[in-house]
Amino acid sequence: MTELSLTCYICNHCQNTFSEPADICSKCGTREPLSRMNLPTRGRIVTFTTVWRGAQYLPRPYVLAVVEFANKYQVLGRVSGGGSIAVKQEVRYMGKDEYGYLFELAG
Repeated sequence: MTELSLTCYICNHCQNTFSEPADICSKCGTREPLSRMNLPTRGRIVTFTTVWRGAQYLPRPYVLAVVEFANKYQVLGRVSGGGSIAVKQEVRYMGKDEYGYLFELAG
């Protein structure tokens, strides 16, 4: 797993967001440097699904969720923590492994 910091990159011209730095904005075409922004470690679930038949290298079932942060940036990741999961529920960023972002339900 990686460190507990989640960043995104923002086009200074059109405000489009990216998960990785880019040389050109895919939305407006500008070549201005992107600004790096650290995201909060907590976000809210926008939508989710339980995967019963999925990647064999992940224990099943697992929950995939779209998590939104305060600046409206969204990422897809796996959610752990037991209990029932609901839209608008708060989650905490736990890192990233070779398969993607990891979150847990915030207490």
